[in-house]
Amino acid sequence: MKNARRFNMIDEIKMSINEDQLRLQQIRSKTSEYVFNSRNNENSVSVMIDLHGLTKVEAIRVTKSRLQITRDGLRSGTINPNSGNGKDHIFKVITGAGKHSSRGAVLKPAINIMLKDMNYEHYSDLKQGVFLVRLWK
Repeated sequence: MKNARRFNMIDEIKMSINEDQLRLQQIRSKTSEYVFNSRNNENSVSVMIDLHGLTKVEAIRVTKSRLQITRDGLRSGTINPNSGNGKDHIFKVITGAGKHSSRGAVLKPAINIMLKDMNYEHYSDLKQGVFLVRLWK
């Protein structure tokens, strides 16, 4: 009988921990979304993206999406190139330097690898965590 009660208590504690972990993940997700939205607005969609507050997976997904939207807009003519030659478009990706992460930079190396793997022509200031990606019409 005592063992059965102990197992029930253990199961209840495990369930409570799982519920707390789910709530914590939801809070973190809302916080990340707030930070991202506060740093990125409608006017910057085709010019830059600030990835502060996102996880590595979110940052890669959002960066790929924004770059593709911008490329499509350049090709269709809904976005005008922002350089003087009328063809090139510079898209700024801000990852940050990783100074506030206990594990060191996470986004910076992940975005650098993603840009290289996808053959994007880019300049990186890895010290500051800024990438300038060249897109063209």
